[in-house]
Amino acid sequence: MRPLIGQWGAPPDLAAWVALGVGVALWGWTFRRKTELFAPSPWLLAFAAGALSWVYGRHYLHGTPRVIDATTYWLQARALAAGRFTWEIPDVSASFRGRFLLFNEATGRVGGIFPPGYPLVLALGFVAGAPWLVGPLLAVALAWMTGALTREMFDDHPAREEMRRGAMAVSLACAALRYHTADTMSHGAAALALTCAFTWALRASRAGVGWWRVGLAAGWLFAIRPVSVVAALGACLALARRPRAAGVLLLAMAPGVLFFLVEQRAVTGRWFTSTQTAYYAQSDGPRACFRYGFGHGVGCRFEHGEFLDGYGFGDGYGARAAAGVTLRRLRAHALDIANLEALALLVILGAWRWRARRAVKGACAVVVGHILAYAPFYFDGNIAGGGARLYADVLPLEHALLVAGLWSVKGGDARRAARLVGVMAASFAVHTVFEHRVSGEEVRESPRVEPGRRELVFVTGDHAFNLAHLPGERDAVVARWRGDAHDTALYARLGRPPTFRFVSDGRGAVLVPWRPTLSDELVFEADREWPVRRQRGGYAVPARVEAPCVTGESALRLVAEGASARADVELPLPRAGEFEVVPFVFVEGEGRVSIVEEQGRIPLTTWAWTRERGCIELPRQRVKSRSSRLLVRIETPRAPLAFDRVVVTMR
Repeated sequence: MRPLIGQWGAPPDLAAWVALGVGVALWGWTFRRKTELFAPSPWLLAFAAGALSWVYGRHYLHGTPRVIDATTYWLQARALAAGRFTWEIPDVSASFRGRFLLFNEATGRVGGIFPPGYPLVLALGFVAGAPWLVGPLLAVALAWMTGALTREMFDDHPAREEMRRGAMAVSLACAALRYHTADTMSHGAAALALTCAFTWALRASRAGVGWWRVGLAAGWLFAIRPVSVVAALGACLALARRPRAAGVLLLAMAPGVLFFLVEQRAVTGRWFTSTQTAYYAQSDGPRACFRYGFGHGVGCRFEHGEFLDGYGFGDGYGARAAAGVTLRRLRAHALDIANLEALALLVILGAWRWRARRAVKGACAVVVGHILAYAPFYFDGNIAGGGARLYADVLPLEHALLVAGLWSVKGGDARRAARLVGVMAASFAVHTVFEHRVSGEEVRESPRVEPGRRELVFVTGDHAFNLAHLPGERDAVVARWRGDAHDTALYARLGRPPTFRFVSDGRGAVLVPWRPTLSDELVFEADREWPVRRQRGGYAVPARVEAPCVTGESALRLVAEGASARADVELPLPRAGEFEVVPFVFVEGEGRVSIVEEQGRIPLTTWAWTRERGCIELPRQRVKSRSSRLLVRIETPRAPLAFDRVVVTMR
């Protein structure tokens, strides 16, 4: 848990020293000069925001997406650029299944689990050959629309142009927005869509026309982050007032909503089924743990177990837990607004001072409604650098209110706005920067793979896989290194192509040739199969198990939630025929392990035990199969079962 007042210290890097210099210079010049200082062109401010986001991505993110969400968006965008929502994978699916990717059992295809609105925008960057320009371009548009929003909110104020520039400068200096328009996360795009919708709604409410573009922006926001559209749509409909205007708005949302629904159907195989809900139902537990709402069973134990234990979710997710989650988000968000927690008070001041204005009332309703809309989601989502990312979508509205708060003080003017930006720059240098340095501490690398070149490249970890994998590529295959027979099985099924491993040599990561030692004895580690092919009545996740029969102290643990639980994992053999097999398990009660053909229902062989505890020695059994695509089915009535590995000897 970070300290209440955050970390403070001397600037730790060159970028922070530059920011400190800019902050001091702004303060010094505003006191020394009598002429107007702070009147830069809005275009200059907008493009400066884009340039800073580009610099941020190179300096703090080292030119690569950082968090796992960002790399998944990257992979989804690459697939969309190739015209795919989902893509085929070779039939050793464990070499490709992983975190935040949903495997469709019926089609044998995988797809990312995040909404498609932002990947579609990022895909345009892939088509143009410059995906890293998408974030900076979003930053340019976001700074411009923040200024447009401020001018619309205070259209009759004599200082509206100065307030517009001030809001754009605040947006430019906001470190949280630099992160969200540098990393490949969806919140920068969501903030732009929300700001466009609300700004255009203010304009349309005066002009009486233009509601179609409000609807297009709201539909795009729905396709990016469906929950984020709730409060913004409510405010836009309130501004519409007339049924005809509201109807045009809702009709114009249809393309975005339909795009979202079609993508979810393509990935899950079912209409009106969330990809994220389907993913957690396949990879985590308890059942329906990932859901929007309150009650028992909310909170996924594998993905967010540490968070749940740390904040006491033992009685489920209720009002008390929601209040705690919301307060943690607000605590982080106070820093996000203007790089210094105390400056967030200007937002409240602006909202109160200008509360009689309809536009200010609407902006406040969107901000408060947005916070409440995310209260039923149990995970706070806070990340280093990105702060309270679930609230980042409303930062432009808060920047407009912050500038309003500055102008509400007697004598508020452009000179004072320059000093505010100076404080933001200096605060970043000695305070906020430490959050952003954490976001880029670990440099993750991925190999460059040329499409069409016949080779197999093994990488370690979700980040490297998501960044290097080429969706649908049949020749240049990037797969996950499993360190067991999964790797040799994939190598054999792909026709033994030139193969490489992407490994660290102490100075960096390099590709080294790899050729397996083929053997008739194959060892398949069960925890490499997460997320499992399917689970029912419980959940199967990797877990630490200290026992003599468990290699590496990690196994696939099956936990029953009701009368019984079942999970299927893959057993990809090099060929059909006869083989001997023995599973290794650590048990805490009754259970059963079976070998079944992938398309069959009758087990080829079964091991069963009753009232056992600890490591049990299961007999070696001879099996004959007409298929090389088999599954290992593990079942337990109530007590947990840890499945470590299965050893196969081909005959």
